[in-house]
Amino acid sequence: MYQGFTSVSCSKYYILDDVYVTPVYRRQGSAKQLIDTAILFARHEDAQRISLETQKNNYHSHQLYEQMGFVKDNEFITYHCFLK
Repeated sequence: MYQGFTSVSCSKYYILDDVYVTPVYRRQGSAKQLIDTAILFARHEDAQRISLETQKNNYHSHQLYEQMGFVKDNEFITYHCFLK
């Protein structure tokens, strides 16, 4: 998890990156526990939000994130400039 700062609302936020659960532990609540802990930490740090990205076809993750209160962003488009 990485801290960021947005100049638009003058507040800090966190980026949750690379959430991965080993296949044998999936569908047992491990990802939810990891994300719950990240949310508690971010709240303790007085962050405005936690943001994350996932692949378009990762439907199980989409479902989990939405059940946990994450909202899909339809406003921004992500661009990348690959250097290697």
